[in-house]
Amino acid sequence: RRRLARWGPDLVGPGPAPTRLRAALTDPTTRRELRWLVSHATLGLLLGALGIYLPLSAVRDTTFPLWWKLGPPDATSTSLGVGTAHSWPAALSVALLGLGWCAIILGLSPTMADLQARAGRRLL
Repeated sequence: RRRLARWGPDLVGPGPAPTRLRAALTDPTTRRELRWLVSHATLGLLLGALGIYLPLSAVRDTTFPLWWKLGPPDATSTSLGVGTAHSWPAALSVALLGLGWCAIILGLSPTMADLQARAGRRLL
């Protein structure tokens, strides 16, 4: 709640937690928080994995022309796992793919953050 309130309205926490299991299962606040937990565990995991994979792919592909001759000749050249680079033009095309990853990161990062925050604001 504190993290979400940094860029949006304050999220008021629930009242005291129910002490009985039956009361906790019928409490609408508890149900909303459980829905948030499931949403954050699934969607948050996917968005977090993309948040790690995309920058790593961008760095790997953008710097590929610097180290492509050091790798084995039959290794794949792109982070997508397709193609091999046997020449400088092919290595430079991989670097262009890395720049494409950078553009995707710049375009998707705010949307991914908003998507994750929207679910938190709605459920919490």
